[in-house]
Amino acid sequence: MEESKVAFVTSPALDRVEFPYVVRFRPKVCWFSEALRNTMTLSKYLGGNLVVVEKTDLRESQDLDRYLKREFTKVHVESLYLSLRNLPYFRPLLQIYVTLAKSAVELSQQGFIVVLPCLPPDHWAGRTFVRRCSIFALSVYLAKLSGAQRAAIMSIDVHYGAGTQDHAEYDYQRGSTAEDSSSALTRPGRLFYLSLCSMSEVDPKVYRKAKKMPWCFLPVTIPPGARDDVFLSALDFASRITMTYEPEVLVVQLGLDIYREDTIGEFVVSCDAFYDIGSTLKTIMQNIRLRNIFIVIECVSSKESIDKAFTNFMAGLLGVEKPFHDSVKKDSSHTVKNLARESIQRVRRMLTKHWKVRVRVTL
Repeated sequence: MEESKVAFVTSPALDRVEFPYVVRFRPKVCWFSEALRNTMTLSKYLGGNLVVVEKTDLRESQDLDRYLKREFTKVHVESLYLSLRNLPYFRPLLQIYVTLAKSAVELSQQGFIVVLPCLPPDHWAGRTFVRRCSIFALSVYLAKLSGAQRAAIMSIDVHYGAGTQDHAEYDYQRGSTAEDSSSALTRPGRLFYLSLCSMSEVDPKVYRKAKKMPWCFLPVTIPPGARDDVFLSALDFASRITMTYEPEVLVVQLGLDIYREDTIGEFVVSCDAFYDIGSTLKTIMQNIRLRNIFIVIECVSSKESIDKAFTNFMAGLLGVEKPFHDSVKKDSSHTVKNLARESIQRVRRMLTKHWKVRVRVTL
C-alpha cells in the first residue's frame, strides 16, 4: 500500500480574529498543531509524510477588498457580501480562509491529502443566507478552485449542512439540461453533497426533494445515541454512494462533534471510530481516481476531541499505529440499530427506484 502524504494547513492568525461563537468556549486552531506535535505516533512523521504548514504571509495590498470580494462571489451572491462586510471579523477571517484555500490547492497538486480547520463551522454558509456565524463556504470554494468537472462534498457531522445543499442545488439548477434521472450521473460540472448526520437534523421533505434531484444532495441519517457499530456501518454505506459517483475531487467536512466527549454532539462515537474514518477515506482513494482530496475539520467544542479524535483520524489517514483507544461500549442499543437500519434502507430504496443505482448496505 502506498504511504499517504498528508499536509495540515493552518494560520496562527485565526486565533487572533474576534468573532462570535455558539459553544461554551472557543477552540483554538493552535491546539490542532500542538496535538500533532505532541502525539508520539504522529510526531515522528512530521517533516516526512505528515507536514504542518502554518501560513503567516497574508495578502496585504490596496486592492485587498476588491480581491476578497472577487473570491467571495465565486461561491456566494454579491448581495450577501454587501450584507456581511460591516461585521468586524468578516474581512480578516475571509482573508485567512482564501489564503489557506489557495495553499491547500497548491499542496494537493503536489500529491498531498490536505487537512485544514474551519472555525466557525463551514457547512451552514449558503449562497443566499448565513446561519449562525458561518460567512464563507470554504468546502464549496475548494471544490470550485480545483477546477473539477465532477466534485463531491461528503459531510460527516452531527449537523446537516443546509448551506452546502443550497450550493449544490444552485449548481444543479444551473447545469441541468435533462429531466431523465438515469442520465444525471453522467452529466459533468456538478457538485454532489452527501451528509452523514443525525436524524434530528433532517426534515422528511428533504428526501422528497432529493428524489427529484439525483446526484445533487442526499442525507444519510442515523439516530442520536448511535455508537461505533451503527456509525461505521452508515459511514460504509455513505462511502459506497460517494464512490459510485466517482468524483474527480472530494471535499470531506469532518465534524468532531460526533465524538462522545464533544459537548455539542448527539452520538456516542469513540475515538477508535475516528481512526476508522481515516482508514475509510484511504479506501475511497484506492478505489476511485481522485485528483484531489481536501478535509475540512469543523464543529469542535472540546479540546479532548482534538487531542484524541482528531489525532486518531490523522493516524488512520496516514495508515500508522492508532495513538488512542477508548475502552467503552461500542455496540448500540436495539432501538438505535433498528432506527438506523430503517433509515438506511429507506435511502437505499430511494436510490434504486428514483436514482437508478444500487448500493450495498451492511447494517
